[in-house]
Amino acid sequence: ATLTLGSMKLYLHYDIDVQADVYGSAAATSRVKINELKECTFIYQNYNGGSMENIVTFFLDQYGKKFGAGGIPGAGGVGMVRDGKVLKNVSELKDKDDVFMFVKENAAPHMAPKVNDVLNKARKNVESKRYKKAREMCEGLLKEDSGNREALRISADIHFRNGKWESALGLFRRVVECWGYKVKSGEDRPNDLLLSDKIRLARSLIKFGDYEEALDVLEEVADVMKLKPQGRLDSIYGGFSLDDVVIFIAVCHKELGKLVESAAITEMIIKRDESHFQGLLNYADIAGRMGKHKDAVGILMRCIVMQQENEEVKRLLGQEVGREEGVENVKSNVPISPQTAPAYAFLATIVRDTGHVGRNRDLLHLAVTNCPESVTYGLNYLHALELTGEVKEAWEFGREFIGRLKGMGGLGKFKLNEVLSFIDDVDVGGDGYLGPEVTGRVEYFKETSTTKSHVVVDGEKHPAKLTKKSTGVNFADAELDLLAFLYTLVKILYNSGNTRSLPSLVRLIEPVRLEAGDVHTTTIRNENAYYSCISQCISVSEMGEAGEGEAE
Repeated sequence: ATLTLGSMKLYLHYDIDVQADVYGSAAATSRVKINELKECTFIYQNYNGGSMENIVTFFLDQYGKKFGAGGIPGAGGVGMVRDGKVLKNVSELKDKDDVFMFVKENAAPHMAPKVNDVLNKARKNVESKRYKKAREMCEGLLKEDSGNREALRISADIHFRNGKWESALGLFRRVVECWGYKVKSGEDRPNDLLLSDKIRLARSLIKFGDYEEALDVLEEVADVMKLKPQGRLDSIYGGFSLDDVVIFIAVCHKELGKLVESAAITEMIIKRDESHFQGLLNYADIAGRMGKHKDAVGILMRCIVMQQENEEVKRLLGQEVGREEGVENVKSNVPISPQTAPAYAFLATIVRDTGHVGRNRDLLHLAVTNCPESVTYGLNYLHALELTGEVKEAWEFGREFIGRLKGMGGLGKFKLNEVLSFIDDVDVGGDGYLGPEVTGRVEYFKETSTTKSHVVVDGEKHPAKLTKKSTGVNFADAELDLLAFLYTLVKILYNSGNTRSLPSLVRLIEPVRLEAGDVHTTTIRNENAYYSCISQCISVSEMGEAGEGEAE
């Protein structure tokens, strides 16, 4: 866009993402000749609740210096709006004004609105975790304009979220390079978006392991952010605070082996903000590296409450609790009780996923001991014993747990007294199956006229029960977990070679399984898959033999 006003020439800096797209230029700074404003009207409008952009202030400041602060054109020229009120003077502008400047279509490339629409759709796809779709949209834009800063930024963010540190780092470097200049601490109005890009670049450098360069970038950013009145970037730019930047600096010192220096910096931030998540996380990591493992576990327990899905917290918790004394450190920070049993069960899943199956078993044992009525904890503990290869212990726990449930009145349609009698007849660690010999068969059929499955157990037909239309499942969660518990007993017998005993247990389970409904769509679908394979395998007596109807 070429504009002139007398002989005045200005360099306008395009502050926000959309600005470059509207102008069709990736350059951060572009020389513009100011012409009669009526040829190219500048308009302000709300942009996602963001703060006033630097381009607005820069242009109006320069205009005011040339023609006086009160000389802002009225309708058809430059307009500033706050809460529906048109502002008349530069001095009325504030940092949090919801304003955004762009050039009308008569002075901008015709493709600009289309580019902006694509970027908005890409952002929404990222928010919905449709990363592949968002990445493809950005790649399309970058083929047309390799310097489209927002397309680069979105692509870099996608790679960062997916743990592809090297790819994210390369893209964030390109984003920062598109600005064409460095941030200077002497600027009166530091550019929030550039600062945000620098911080994201530094985070990628940390993930990639280049701590020296990350430290240089962060110290440069910190010098600028000290000048900001609130010490924080606007939420539209990620909402990074000066404290966040300082903690990232502390992380770099920690990774460079300067634990004492990193701890001192981190303590300073935590004293100012006891809920600073990254600060607490870094402090816990430092404590662990210094051998203060009980303290590390205590801090990490606070962190996991704050962000239960944070992968770094899970990794550090798994590392700390997975230590030989890890469970005792947990008990020191969170005494075990029926009220805290859910926390122990949750921690068990974390340490299991980080490879510490022994600690997983120990935590679940504490959880089920303090909540003996919980079928979920019982099922998970049975799996833990199975995972550690403690077959005899798993079977003994099965006997104890089923007996406990039977004493509480049972659950649903399960014939727990018969299950318990069967378990008593099996010695998985010794003589095998001691119960009566089973000669009948279990046959699986699908009635082609109704497509309704049924089984025949020793000649008795058991049709599948119609399921609830809303869920496809007839059992409550506890009943499903108990069914999975029995499934797992079948799996333990099969894997330990006790196949002779399996028909008796399958006969007890099959009628209940059919009544449960579409179990394969529930949380116990894995247990159901194992069981279905095993039960059908042991039901085949000879190749080519078939019962009535169509065998599945």
